[in-house]
Amino acid sequence: DEHQQGLSDEDIRAEVDTFMFEGHDTTASGISWIFYNLACNPEHQNKCREEILQVLDGKDTVDWYCHYSDYSCDIVLDSQE
Repeated sequence: DEHQQGLSDEDIRAEVDTFMFEGHDTTASGISWIFYNLACNPEHQNKCREEILQVLDGKDTVDWYCHYSDYSCDIVLDSQE
């Protein structure tokens, strides 16, 4: 503050809450925007779907470290701009 006393414990908790919720909201908004863009562009949605089905290769779960092609990664990155 103006007297250089620093933040109180209550102020610090308020700041932590802000950062936690802002990160959650940003992630949710970003994912929603990706799905919206895919819904508006069925040709890209179909290409991503085919790519994901190929990566899954008949499995019903995906490994956390899987390799999607550049196309799906580009869709996600472009939606975040």
